[in-house]
Amino acid sequence: MNPHAEVALHMSTTRTSLLVLATLTLAGSAAPARAADPGLATSTASPTDGSARRPDRGAAVYDAMRVLNSVCEGKVAKATLKKEFTEKQRVIDAAKADLDAKRASLSEAEANEKLAELRELFARSQREVTDHEREASTHIFDRIALVLREIERDEGYASTVEKAKAGSQQDRDDVTALAISRYDARFPVEGCAPSAGPR
Repeated sequence: MNPHAEVALHMSTTRTSLLVLATLTLAGSAAPARAADPGLATSTASPTDGSARRPDRGAAVYDAMRVLNSVCEGKVAKATLKKEFTEKQRVIDAAKADLDAKRASLSEAEANEKLAELRELFARSQREVTDHEREASTHIFDRIALVLREIERDEGYASTVEKAKAGSQQDRDDVTALAISRYDARFPVEGCAPSAGPR
């Protein structure tokens, strides 16, 4: 395949690949690896306000991805990642346009070198967006785990289980809305209106 045709083929997937990456970012396709798994968060700590712990109500369930995408920190992270994606896509498009404009004057070796540079730019952009998404989601998931432990303590639940892992426990109390409102109250973000919900 000649270098120009290879550039065209490669770049026809670039926009799609980065778009898919940005769409999946904080969108719920899979929960990223994290230090603390809120799906397994449990606590037997006593309330810090001096009140008695409520009677054990068993396990509650929650939707981790809904919490992630609904809390203010999640919304801000998603907007930041989208902005980063847009800028990286602009740089990649400009590099491709520059290569297309110069292709007639390039030797095959020069065209191959430019193509390799373009591939490296794409790969680096993809890695950076993925790394930033992982950092943001890990930070938020760690805070979700903290909020869930507080809900267990305050509401008397023995544990909280992520819905995807709940199996036969799907009919348990759902504390997703409570987790969202508690998260936003505990970790407010300037300029972001928190979701209305129980406290």
